[in-house]
Amino acid sequence: MLSAMPFVKITTILILGIVLSTFFNVDFTLLGIAVSFLLLLFIHLFVHKYYRLSWIFGLSILIFFGLVGIARTSQLKQEARTKSDNGSEFVVVRVVEQPKVTAYHVRTRVEIVSIKSNQGWQKGEGQSLLMLEKDSTSQIVKTGDLLAFEPNFEEVESNGNPEAFNYKRYLFFHLVSQQAHLKSKQWTLINEPKTWFQAHNLDLIRQNLIDRFRQYGITGDELSVLSALILGYSNDIAAEVQQAYASTGAVHILAVSGLHVAILYLILSRLLFWMGKDKYSKVTKLIVVLSAIWFYSLLSGGSPSVLRSAVMFSLIAIGQILHQKGNIYNVVFASAFILLIYDPFLLYNLGFQLSYLAVISIIFFQPLISAWWVPRYKVLQWIWDLTNVGIAAQILTVPLTVYYFHQFPNYFMVVNLLAVPLSTVLMWVAMLFYMALPIPIIAHYIAMVLKWLTFAQNYIVKMVGSWPYALTTDLYIDLIQLFLIFSTLLIFMWFLAKPKASKVLILVSGILILVVYSDWIWYQKQSQKKMIVYNIKGHTALNFVDGKTHILVSSLARDSKASDFHLKNHWLSLGLEQEKHLSTKQLQSKFALSSIIKSNHPNFFVKGPMIQFYNKRILVIQYPNLLERYKPKKLKLDYIILSKNVRIDPAQLDLYFEYQTLIIDGSHSEHNRKYYRMLKSLSPSKHIHMVADQGAFIIDV
Repeated sequence: MLSAMPFVKITTILILGIVLSTFFNVDFTLLGIAVSFLLLLFIHLFVHKYYRLSWIFGLSILIFFGLVGIARTSQLKQEARTKSDNGSEFVVVRVVEQPKVTAYHVRTRVEIVSIKSNQGWQKGEGQSLLMLEKDSTSQIVKTGDLLAFEPNFEEVESNGNPEAFNYKRYLFFHLVSQQAHLKSKQWTLINEPKTWFQAHNLDLIRQNLIDRFRQYGITGDELSVLSALILGYSNDIAAEVQQAYASTGAVHILAVSGLHVAILYLILSRLLFWMGKDKYSKVTKLIVVLSAIWFYSLLSGGSPSVLRSAVMFSLIAIGQILHQKGNIYNVVFASAFILLIYDPFLLYNLGFQLSYLAVISIIFFQPLISAWWVPRYKVLQWIWDLTNVGIAAQILTVPLTVYYFHQFPNYFMVVNLLAVPLSTVLMWVAMLFYMALPIPIIAHYIAMVLKWLTFAQNYIVKMVGSWPYALTTDLYIDLIQLFLIFSTLLIFMWFLAKPKASKVLILVSGILILVVYSDWIWYQKQSQKKMIVYNIKGHTALNFVDGKTHILVSSLARDSKASDFHLKNHWLSLGLEQEKHLSTKQLQSKFALSSIIKSNHPNFFVKGPMIQFYNKRILVIQYPNLLERYKPKKLKLDYIILSKNVRIDPAQLDLYFEYQTLIIDGSHSEHNRKYYRMLKSLSPSKHIHMVADQGAFIIDV
């Protein structure tokens, strides 16, 4: 079966090479690739005369593409680590991403164009994230603009909190490893004559098309949703609208996806019906359609799902011209192969993962589900087709969405039946709107239809999201469970493809392994005892975990957004259910009774700044004069936590306490951190843990 799908094997090996090179320092240069290719040719010539040895050539092919994945990924890793010289006088950068205006900053991605140093101007390399202070000038910066400033780049750091979003890794996969924060007077916008391409680049064309919506009276949520749905621009979508689409399983509507490319392909094919059927006309039609598809794909931001669809349609269309009807799985994996050769880091893009899983799931499961029922009427058939496609797409994508988002939209089928057809109509009407722009009166009425259709779609999504039990939250599976679930699903698909009794035993074994592992994880969570000092900038956050209950001692307000962002995913991974919250202000009290009542835990005791959790004794120092309470008599402790920007020399602490580890929590300023970094370098024998540099401090009690 796999012999008819060579790209399935080749792409799988390529992915293994990418993963290996991403997480391990495997550097396989292009010279190694060239040598491997020559060796491959030699093996081919050798085994050509001996058919029984042909498997050697096939194995060599797979090894070769595995090495290609390693080499290409190593090359991009090197590009992502490219840095500019902070010792230079000036750096000139070009804005390569449409700037996003936030509450305090204008954020954008830039490429280093040139650097001025003592040796003169030199060509720059690499990309950076730029945070400009929000003002009237920064808000008019657009794609293609040149900015100049004194370089003061810093490494993008991860907060190091377990299960938290790894922003450093996210940017690294977008070839960015450094950032700069600039105040209004620290940068200059360079006015340069724009070339034709710079003046007509795709971002500016997209903004111009969005302005046409605004010009004809489409504003607010309707404008932001329409801009996202039609043109892939989602920067202006309100948080509550984004949440409504996410909680109903309709968030894919807000991103230009393969569905949009398919609709465009259908529209263009219908509009070009008049072209002849001779070979010349077919080739001309192919060029027109593919040019339009690729232009639209890049215009809408080039998301992985759109690129996947564009490559797939290109391969299918070219195959039709050449009278080659390929295996659909081979086409899907061939498109993935092309995209991953171009950018191996697309493998770690959630849109890429969901797009391919959804397509494979629909191709395999939809015909099986569709056969369950054959409606007699066309309307019922249309509804059933939408339903079974939606169900099929969920089978392989649900485990991944639960792994990333820890939630499941219970009414996703309702949204698919209502909002998805409406979004298709919006695509058609939007195209009519742009075609009617030369005739303003017609464009005006079409814009009114667009506005009300978008309003209706938003209303449907919000209405479904407000229904009881619309969203199941706080779901959690770890990476091993995700792997076991997908392995079991693949075995199930293997069984459905060619049912055999022997495969049932393998399927049952897979399910059993998943159940046993999940039960073992559950048992581990029942008996866990941990102390955690999280890294939250500007705050203290200490967590004491005992089984499924935990006590958070923090300067954060209860139910704060920072708490959800930094802590919630980790709490889900630990299976925590009952939370007690104590403010760090209570550590200033000399009376223990109030803390015992509030924590209601027999193994957690607080008296002033002293905490005891089982057999661990922790002192939290929030004020420098705290040492006046104690006499220099070497009080035995396990951990000392310095908080609220307190600066104390560890040598002074040694006079009062005998302890294992000094912990510098996340509440300290960068100035203070430099002080403790210096002390740490001068006294490497002392165990000092800085959560800002080393991530959260976690111990099993």
